[in-house]
Amino acid sequence: MKQALLKIVTAFLGMLFIASSAVAQNFEFHWKQLSESSNRLEGKLTGTIYVLTPKSNSNYFLHDDWFDGSITLEDEDVFEDLKLRYQAFDDELVVYNNNLRNLFVIDKEKVKSFTVKTSAKNQKFVKYFFEGYPKGDRYFEVLYDGQRKMLAYHEILEEKTRPYVDQFGIMKDTYFRLNTNYYMYSPEIGFQRIRLRRASLLNHFSENKREIRRMLRRYNVDVFEEEGMIRAFGILDESGYFN
Repeated sequence: MKQALLKIVTAFLGMLFIASSAVAQNFEFHWKQLSESSNRLEGKLTGTIYVLTPKSNSNYFLHDDWFDGSITLEDEDVFEDLKLRYQAFDDELVVYNNNLRNLFVIDKEKVKSFTVKTSAKNQKFVKYFFEGYPKGDRYFEVLYDGQRKMLAYHEILEEKTRPYVDQFGIMKDTYFRLNTNYYMYSPEIGFQRIRLRRASLLNHFSENKREIRRMLRRYNVDVFEEEGMIRAFGILDESGYFN
């Protein structure tokens, strides 16, 4: 009798889990009503429920905390006053829905761009189709927006290491690190990989390499770090080298 009852309870719980999983795979959730010109007056975004674990919270995200931000969809609808974090381990945008008190991964095919207002600066991310490996849509941070853009692709990598005991006394053999790849981009040239080195930038302007080198020296531009490369992009753009 007890065994039969146990089987019934187990089957019921299994059916309940399958039903809840199906809901999580295809979820539509409501936000604030949009304007009358909106393409979706019901104010819906689509995505899947995201389960935040201690491992993902401390290792997977570019941002250490939830920040205010906005999302622009492919049809130009804008959702504002959201709590966002960029999950750089899987290249996903995670949003907190205050109405449902849940986290959601926004469907990437619906997103055109999003902005995260951190304590240091406003970071704008734009979705582009990347022809490299792996091929597909990616979120890139726009560091310079001109005739040619300076883009950054942030990714969290999990790498093997010698076994060690972490701060909680748990034995581990992997660690996570942030890796950032930089690109010069325009629709005409596509993606061109650059490093935070003067020579890396000059190699894309072989016919003007000498005069550009002199110009960067005259402006005292150091491109061994991110801000210096952003300054270099601005100078080259204003001087007509991106035309």
